[in-house]
Amino acid sequence: MLLVLNSTTLDVFSTGVILRRLKTGRWKEIPNSPNHGAGFNVIYVNKKQFMRSHVIAKCFLEGFPEKGVYICHIDGNRLNASLSNLLWRYNTDRDGRTKPLVLAMIQLFGVHAVTIEGETVLLALDHTSEHLSRSLKEGSDILLKILKKYNCKLLWVDENQVSVV
Repeated sequence: MLLVLNSTTLDVFSTGVILRRLKTGRWKEIPNSPNHGAGFNVIYVNKKQFMRSHVIAKCFLEGFPEKGVYICHIDGNRLNASLSNLLWRYNTDRDGRTKPLVLAMIQLFGVHAVTIEGETVLLALDHTSEHLSRSLKEGSDILLKILKKYNCKLLWVDENQVSVV
């Protein structure tokens, strides 16, 4: 998808690849390597910084607003800017506990199984989950470590849904 930022044309792909159109008309790939203190890849356009993940999100994620949001990298790798690894949230959703807890749950159960309702994290489960099932009410060792770290407990909402509080 073509995107124009500050009079520079970029060709943005859902895989995370970004090409810049040079003055000669040729295209050059912008390398994806950490060039920001936090480990992100930042693209410079006319002395202005744009995070690679935000450029991808702006092009492909439905309803992505211009301001007031942050990008979650589902697998925790800040250089993995492929569309399938990106998830956006409002800045107001951030707090000291919910964001890292949500990311940990997304890594375990997948992005489609995790939803947030206020301060509560809900998990939609299938009964084949290796980390939690009806027969394994407490959860796997890794799930128990995450719950202990964030001082949370599991509450069964119904047969297919668990609340993390």
